[in-house]
Amino acid sequence: MGERQKVSEWAGFIDYDRTLADTSAHVARFRATLLSLGVSGDEINMMREQQHQLESAGVTVSLLSFVRDLAVARGPQIVDDFSDAYANIEGYPVNFPDAGAFLRRAQEAGPFIIGTWGIDQEWQILKLRASGYESLPYQILSDQNKARVIAGCRQSDGTYILRPDNEFAPVVTRNCWLVDDKARAFDGYGGVGFLLQRNRNEVLPSQRGEVPSSVVIIESLDSLVFNNQGVPSARGRQLQGDFRT
Repeated sequence: MGERQKVSEWAGFIDYDRTLADTSAHVARFRATLLSLGVSGDEINMMREQQHQLESAGVTVSLLSFVRDLAVARGPQIVDDFSDAYANIEGYPVNFPDAGAFLRRAQEAGPFIIGTWGIDQEWQILKLRASGYESLPYQILSDQNKARVIAGCRQSDGTYILRPDNEFAPVVTRNCWLVDDKARAFDGYGGVGFLLQRNRNEVLPSQRGEVPSSVVIIESLDSLVFNNQGVPSARGRQLQGDFRT
């Protein structure tokens, strides 16, 4: 019963990629880290070309897998060297400018979990380290539909138990709110939600789709404010419509 003694009224589920962190910035950091370890630009370009080919064929790729491939010729130490360098290299920030202030507001409002999806748990954790978020509650997901993930946390008494993968205790809450950049993350969702669209003219195919009426489209995490019950709401301009175009 220990984990259920304290029940929060609200808790958040916050997406990582393209919500808190810029995937393009991660790619730039990846390149800079490899260059610092003596990997040539041509080798890196070949990795990126292979990545694009695989992703065009519908294959999900972990950038860390290419570093593991280098270990065949360079020895296994390069994987550890890369991980340490990637986590600590300076001059290549990956977090969006509005992410830090938003997380501070969220922390003051109540509990939350950062959710990141990927096929390679080690790579996901390394990205969180690069962001400085490994010391916050996080969960590495096998399902991109975070609405379904949240629904799977619902208990018979109507509460939800969100279980971080790191050392934090489970979060027990009566209600959840969700922030994500992909419309499909909200499929079947009926709760408080915010679909982040940073640039309406550059919506990726993976981000398009309709969202439930309870989900508000926002352009920045700066739009989100919390009331004294820990419930977020959007301030300022709110876009209308869906992501199909």
